[in-house]
Amino acid sequence: MMRKYYYYDEKNMKMEKVQVIPYILLIFLSIFLLSSSKSESNTIETPQYESEPIFLKVFTGEESFSFSAFKQFILDCNIKFPEIVLAQAIQESKFNSKIWIENNNPFGLKVAKSRNTTAIGVNRGHAKFKNWKMAVLDYAYMQAVYARKVNTTEQYFEYLKQYAEDPGYVAKLKNIIKKHKGFGISKDYIYEL
Repeated sequence: MMRKYYYYDEKNMKMEKVQVIPYILLIFLSIFLLSSSKSESNTIETPQYESEPIFLKVFTGEESFSFSAFKQFILDCNIKFPEIVLAQAIQESKFNSKIWIENNNPFGLKVAKSRNTTAIGVNRGHAKFKNWKMAVLDYAYMQAVYARKVNTTEQYFEYLKQYAEDPGYVAKLKNIIKKHKGFGISKDYIYEL
């Protein structure tokens, strides 16, 4: 015996009988269509790439070091305040320190404990990287976590005062930037000078 269902029709102010059969058919039809579309989606082939994605080539390539390649990679990674970051690398390692040579670490970075890192270990109390590009990426991670709300060069210099052990660190960076005339970085990359 089939139950009878009613609803209240406010317009006519009376109870009306609900026809259940059309709704049941609609539900079964929906289920059928959904199940057939799922089985079709399983037959779609995943596209095969002929080569690895471009970003892997950019970020993991084993490129020999040159200052121009270093500068360009910093710009390619969209690191904020690239002129300051370049000055930091010169101040920290001059590209001839033991930390630079043994660890591929131009910035004198320590191993991160509370953020993602590209470091592969520790040597001489500093982070060790597979190559200099991995050190640049680690610097980008550091900026993204700790300096994400910094919008001007002066704010970034203030941030670096907390980072540096040397009280004259920021003045030294400004002198390096001035000496190298901003490293010839286009104004498109410089946030504020």
